[in-house]
Amino acid sequence: MRYCDFDTFTSQTIIRGNLRLQSGLNIGGADLSDIVDNPVARIKIGGEEIPYLPGSSVKGVLRSEVERVFRSIGERVCEIPNVCDPKQDTDEDYCMVCGIFGGMNLAGHVRLRDCLTVNDTVHVGVKPGVAINRTLGTAQSGALYNLEVIHPSQKFGFTMVVDNINLISPDGTQSSEDTRSKALWYILNRLMSGSISLGRKSTSGLGDVILEDLRMEVLLPSKDSFVKKQQYAVKAEGNDLKIEEV
Repeated sequence: MRYCDFDTFTSQTIIRGNLRLQSGLNIGGADLSDIVDNPVARIKIGGEEIPYLPGSSVKGVLRSEVERVFRSIGERVCEIPNVCDPKQDTDEDYCMVCGIFGGMNLAGHVRLRDCLTVNDTVHVGVKPGVAINRTLGTAQSGALYNLEVIHPSQKFGFTMVVDNINLISPDGTQSSEDTRSKALWYILNRLMSGSISLGRKSTSGLGDVILEDLRMEVLLPSKDSFVKKQQYAVKAEGNDLKIEEV
């Protein structure tokens, strides 16, 4: 298995869907307000500041989920400050997580684009909160705060691009070619089941999302057409994912 394989093109899978918020969500942005202590991240489009989900934040959550599972099955996972050290620039210098998401001097095989709204308007509100004294179990005096949240049911476009990791086998089923493809199918399954949370306060009611309307576009090298394209729809059926060519 090669991680430093960007000198060749074996496959590219473009995964698109919608992240629907099942609860309020706050992925923090610059604190420029005197009213809100923790505003949501915004991007400027056409002169308007619009809430969005940064691709870097989503990718970080997915990477952490893969790291957690890899540790549990005995796969090596690099840790700060002892990150993968590519002295010889060979695959043996990298853990498999870096072989998926990238590491020092190694580009990631997975790219997450910023998630922009698919709604006409992004509705936000302010959720008041108070810090809890962990010794007494009561509200901490003077520790009130206001958390800006994106309202539930808002949808954001999700796009993940996977280079040179085959996700679909020739018979149209989930590829188990290597552990990296299994890891990516695992996080897609978790997203489609609503089992991965994003942003602040994810342990106290915020950040629940579910991935819907999943489509895959697979590009493969072809002598006849240079690059051939295959398209698939992915649907959740119980605890499994069903793949259909479209």
